[in-house]
This record gives sequence, structure tokens and C-alpha cells, in this order.
Amino acid sequence: MLKTTKNNQEVKQANFNFIIALSVLNHLGRKLYRSPITIIAEAISNSWDAEATNVWIYIEKDKDKIFIKDDGIGMDETDFQEKFLKVGYSKRGNDNSNIQSENKKRPYIGRKGIGKLALLSCAEKITIISRKSEKQEYTGGVIDNKKLDQDIKDDVEATKSILGNFDLKDFSSYLKNHKKGTLIFLDKLDNGFNRSFETIRKIIAYYFRFSLIDKNFNIYVNDVKVTVDDLKDLKAKTQFVWTINGHSESYIKTKKDFRFFNNIDVSNKNIKGYLATTEKTKDLNIMNLSESVGVDLFVNGRLREKNIIRHIPRLTERIVTSYLYGQIHIDTMDAGNDEDRFTSSREGVISGDEIFENLIKVLDEEIRPILLKEWDKQRRLTEMDGDIENNDISPRNRKIEEATNLAIKDYKTDDNALNKWLKTTSEHAQFNFRAYQDCYMSENLLREFISNKKKVPDKCIKLSGKNTESCIDKSSKNGGKSDENFCAFCKGKKRITSFSELKDFASLSIKIRKNEDDLLSYLDYVDLAKIIDNKSIKNDEKTYKPLRNSVMHAVLLTDEAEKRLSTIFDNIVASVKKILNGK
Repeated sequence: MLKTTKNNQEVKQANFNFIIALSVLNHLGRKLYRSPITIIAEAISNSWDAEATNVWIYIEKDKDKIFIKDDGIGMDETDFQEKFLKVGYSKRGNDNSNIQSENKKRPYIGRKGIGKLALLSCAEKITIISRKSEKQEYTGGVIDNKKLDQDIKDDVEATKSILGNFDLKDFSSYLKNHKKGTLIFLDKLDNGFNRSFETIRKIIAYYFRFSLIDKNFNIYVNDVKVTVDDLKDLKAKTQFVWTINGHSESYIKTKKDFRFFNNIDVSNKNIKGYLATTEKTKDLNIMNLSESVGVDLFVNGRLREKNIIRHIPRLTERIVTSYLYGQIHIDTMDAGNDEDRFTSSREGVISGDEIFENLIKVLDEEIRPILLKEWDKQRRLTEMDGDIENNDISPRNRKIEEATNLAIKDYKTDDNALNKWLKTTSEHAQFNFRAYQDCYMSENLLREFISNKKKVPDKCIKLSGKNTESCIDKSSKNGGKSDENFCAFCKGKKRITSFSELKDFASLSIKIRKNEDDLLSYLDYVDLAKIIDNKSIKNDEKTYKPLRNSVMHAVLLTDEAEKRLSTIFDNIVASVKKILNGK
């Protein structure tokens, strides 16, 4: 055909059309999906969209075979050619306006019409058969990947690459009572199948069974129904749970199964789901492989992106993420004929999506602070290490708490009553540990200060007055009798004698005190304060002594006494620091 332009030049026009090479199947199928588990997940999604009530998965590990059967609407010959084999065909229609299945009103999971190509990725041969009613014969075909590779190599046109014929005998064991629906046979798996049936059920339970909204959608693995019991190990190892906007599902419905259960209401009411933490980091590895469960994004019951908390640096840098898993649901990300927000693999969100960015903001600004605060608190209440970066408790008190928790483990028994006593004692022990530390540090620092900075006369000092008098002088006035209340040094001398007697009583032949002749070691804070004669450290001496002696004798203090002693120790620490610094 000739056409004249404005410049009186003649050009030839022709009608052009797209030609899709078979090699596109490599990019959209084989290279997007890598494992049999992914294929099973894709098949479950297709069965959901096909309004199936049941999906049966049969794995013959010894033969490297997988059979997948559903009781969905099925396909006739036209459907198989024009819908299933048409790359890019979607049940939603060209404008994506059809978002729910016709009969069961389920939200469609599929959107792009390329998920079925996942079947090409992990087996040598894939056979698909289907029918729409018991009265119809099965239709379908065999995709032979070796033949497909040769067709791609030979640059065969897509329309001329013919599927092989199927043999119903391949499905003979699985056709009984199958009135309608689709069956898929994956033969000669590329990498075998190295996961146990138990692990497969766990994966399906976590990613599908309890994320989809239809309770009547049943999944079976080798005729064993996938139920919440498949997650009982993970559930048993879960300590704390936070629901979001009142989210409820069978897995977390019973609050009593967890040590701590709380709900977090957030501003965006479209966000639902839950977050949970396990007792140990290794408890997240339910797959028996290197991959652990994490916090994943679901839209209309379909996993859309794994580990979304990686988008929240202020959370990933904290220790809680090593124990954290959960599901975040936001169905508004796929609510109609708006833009497609997901990558071709259907396991990621396209960068820059407004709804997704709002979700991340809510997780970061509204949920993260509550999660961090409560997780640390609850971990410490269960006698476990928490988040050292949480400033609700001082680093020193946290270490004392951790040390106490370690001590508790040595006394733990199977007797619940005794363990209650242990818990009560440990709560007070934490205060006493700190009090003992302050007492030990302050008194020994003052002893060092006196020994090194303050000159102590050779003769004894009358500490209660201004005048100096030797113990010899005093004892001579008393007829040679010593006076315990006269001099702290002399009092210490007397105690040395008593200590020696006590050592003999205990049948100890070893030296206990580092320096038994150091009279300063026998003086407590009150006596040391008198020697230094500093006003600031003498203000609290009268109140301090009975409280100090109670702590040193391992006595539990009242709440009022603990408060008073805490105040006194704050003053003492400050005063001792000033003295040591020469102020």
C-alpha cells in the first residue's frame, strides 16, 4: 500500500503484529520459580481461583513425582487452549475489574496470567488434565521440557510448538470420585524432593491454610489434611503475640496458649495481621532448612513479599528481629482495576508503591515502639535476656537482672510452689545485689582513700570528739580495762581476736581476710566517714547503718526501706566521687 505524505514522498505502509518467542517461557517460568514448594504454592493459588473446595497433593518421593488435584470449576478444550495455554490470560479480564470469583465470591489471587508457567521450572514432564463436569471427558496435554528446549533452540514459532498427548493411566490412582476439576502431574523432578511430608504441611499451613479467608478451603498432603496442628511446634515455642487492629485467626485465636498477648490498634484500619516472637532464634526454622519464617506480607490471602521488616532499619538493627515472625495483611493493595503493584514473580512489591510505603511507615512509627518496649519487658519477666538497647532500665540494673536470672536457673525445680518462692526471692535479690555492690564499692574506695591520702596517727583517735587520746591512756584510766566504745581502731583490734577465735571454731586453717592486721577493714561506712570527717558523707550515716547491715545480712527489705536506701546510695556515690576527685 502506498501513501503520499505532505512532502509528496511516497512511503510503503504495512500491518505489523507482535511475535512471542518460546524463549519467553524461560524468563517468565523457569527463571522465576525454582523449587517444588513454589510450584505447589502456585498450584494451590490456581485451585483457589478456580473455586475449588479441596486440593490434594500427592508426593511420591522415591519416584520424584508430584500429583496435584482439585475439585474446582475445571476446563474444557476451549478453556485449556484459550485460557490456560494463553500466556497473560487473567480471569479478571483485560481491565482487571473482575476481582472476585463468580460463585464463591473469593478474591482472586492471580492477576498476571503467568503463574501457570511455574510448572515448567522443576520437572522434566508436566501433564495437565481437566474437565468441567462428570459427563465430560478429560482434556489436556503434556509439556515435555526437553522437546520445549529443542523448539526454543530451533526457533520454532509458539503456535507450532505442540503439546504431547496425555495418558490417563498416569492418573489412575487419583481419578476415583473426581467429578470435576484439574489434575497436574510433575514427573522427574529436576532436584528431587528432599523435604518431609511434615515440613511440607508446615509450609502450606503457614503460607496458605490460615491466611486465606475461606475456612472451607481444604488442603491435603498424601491424604492428610493440613490443619493448625501442623504448626503446633511453632506455636508451642511462641512466647508473645501482638495482633494488629483486632486481627483474629485460628492459629492465634486462643490467648491462653501464649505467655503474653496484646492488640495494637493503628491508624490505617486496612492493616491486619499479627506479630509473634519465639523463645529462641532457632525456633523460627520450621522448614528444616536454612530459611526461617519471618514477617511476611499477604494480600487477599496470597504471600506477596517475604520479610518486609527489612524495609525498617530501626527494627532490623534490634535483637527482637531474631525472634520475630508474623503475617501482615492489607487487601487494599489488590482491590480492583487499579495499577498492578507486584513483581512478575508475585513475591515482591514494586518499588515506590504508595500503599506499601504507608504500611511500612505504620509498622515503623506506630508498631515498632510498642513491640520493642513490650518485648524487652516480657523477656525480662520470664527471666531471659531482653534488648540491651532499651533505655527503660539502666545498663547496670539490666546486668544485675541477667546475673540474677542465671542464679535462678541453679535453683529451679519441678515444684511450682518452690519456684514461686524462688521468683519472689529473686525479685528482692536484684535490689540487694545492687545495694551490696554500692556498699562494697563505697566502703572499699574510702578505705583506699584513707590509706593513700589521709594520714592516720600511730596512736588511736577518739572519733567521737575533737580531742585525741591514746587507747593506752584511756585503758589506764579505766584500771587497765579496754573500752569497746572508745576507739574504732581498738574496737577493730578486739574484733581481730574474736575473728581468730571464730576461725578456730570453724576449723579453718587458711587465712580469710586479705589483711587481718588492717584495722580499716573492720570499719564500716559510718566509722570511715568519721575518720574523713566530710560533712556530705556523714549526713546519711545514722539512717544508712541499719539499712546497710540488713543488706549485708541478706535480709529482704520492705519497699519503703528499699526506696530510702536507694536515695541514700545515690547521695553516697555522689559524695564518694567528689572526695576521690579532691572536691
